[in-house]
Parts: sequence; C-alpha cells; structure tokens
Amino acid sequence: MNPERIQPRSPSGTRIKDSPAPADIHACGVDIVRQWMEQDGFRILGVCRLPRYNPQIIAVRHGQLCHVIVRTGIHPGEGVLENEEGLCCVEHAARCSALCYFAGITLVAAAEETESSAGFFVCCSGLRVLTTPEHIGAGF
Repeated sequence: MNPERIQPRSPSGTRIKDSPAPADIHACGVDIVRQWMEQDGFRILGVCRLPRYNPQIIAVRHGQLCHVIVRTGIHPGEGVLENEEGLCCVEHAARCSALCYFAGITLVAAAEETESSAGFFVCCSGLRVLTTPEHIGAGF
C-alpha cells in the first residue's frame, strides 16, 4: 500500500504528539487496520486495542470469519509478529474455523506538522494470510 497521512489518536481520542506511549501506538495501528478493512467490505465484529490479547480484530467477509493480528511500530521499526505468537494465533483461528491474518504497520513521522495536517504517514503491506503446513488445504 502507498503511505497514507493520518493523525494518530490515543484510545481516549486525544491527539498523539511527540513521544507516544507504546499502547497509543498499538491502538492507532489497530484503528487504521479496522478502517481499511471496513472500506474493503469486512464486517467488523469486535476490536481489542490491548497489545497482549490476540486477535485485535474479528471480522467477517464473504461469510468467512477472520482473525486479524495487528502490530505497529514507529519508523525505523515496524510492526512484527513473533513466530511462536503467530503459530498460536493460527491454531486458535483454525479452532474457530477462521482465517488468520497479520497486518504490520509502520508509522513514519511527517517532516512538518500543523494543526490541520497529520503528524504521521502510515505504511502497511496489507493483510497477510498466516497459516502452517498443517492448515493448508484444511478447508476451514
């Protein structure tokens, strides 16, 4: 996806400025992915902005249940999902007959900021399907 300029907000709705807390960064990423999913035709069933709980987003698209794990980082970092954590998420999704997706978000601070313009650009490669060899072709 092309970078999109946004104004991140904390879970309480206040503007994120200079040094956002990790929880605010994560919540911002979850909100961004939720908005993109809604625009792409997903029906959102639930959202959890707490970084320790997976999945962050539960949705349905074309009758298929979907679990989405979101990780958000500030450039030069990026949102990364650890292998072991990803495996647990895939197995949980399979038990729920859901597809499991990962969205890694990177927020890049804009060079200039005004009250009317956003303070970050968003980079995301989209929703990536997570699976294991055992689940390929399982026909959820």
